[in-house]
Amino acid sequence: MGLLTTKAYWTDAPDLPGLKIRRDDNRNRSEIRWGTPVDGSNQSGYDFEGLGTSGELGGDDFPLGVFTHHNYPILLGSFEKFSLTLQLQVYFQAHDLLHECRLVFDHDETPNVGAHWHDQVTLPDVHPDDAVVHVNGVEYTVTITGFLVGDGPHKTKQRTFDTPENDEFSAKIFAQFKQTGPQGS
Repeated sequence: MGLLTTKAYWTDAPDLPGLKIRRDDNRNRSEIRWGTPVDGSNQSGYDFEGLGTSGELGGDDFPLGVFTHHNYPILLGSFEKFSLTLQLQVYFQAHDLLHECRLVFDHDETPNVGAHWHDQVTLPDVHPDDAVVHVNGVEYTVTITGFLVGDGPHKTKQRTFDTPENDEFSAKIFAQFKQTGPQGS
């Protein structure tokens, strides 16, 4: 296992009401918020905080960072489903390799009426233009493998999670750089 570090920042977002994007390089954290708060205080949004961890090209999956969803009562106009892009940088120290890729999160902002008030967050895909990397003649495919949710022995990797209204939920995002063949195959 080699050392790797990740950092990321939010880039593309639709013209959402109240849109704010903040980046704190000292804490390796990026935040995006949207909506007009119903109670005048909290907006909904996402945070991503990069990690220093162990991982290897062609090895098991590893944590990229901690993702947090903030779900608060907001006014958002006609937006219910939208996509947000996180520009991610993964640096593999042993290979002196920096790979950048875009993760596109599809967000379902529930209207806070009816039986299901939870917002659902779906595991992002790596943008197709960023999904393959070549290192020393070997091809690797980048895959996001899951959100790690739960406590203690009940932790599982899942493709989606729900965040109740007026709450926040955090999960580590895992990825794998899987060897798919020699370069050019």
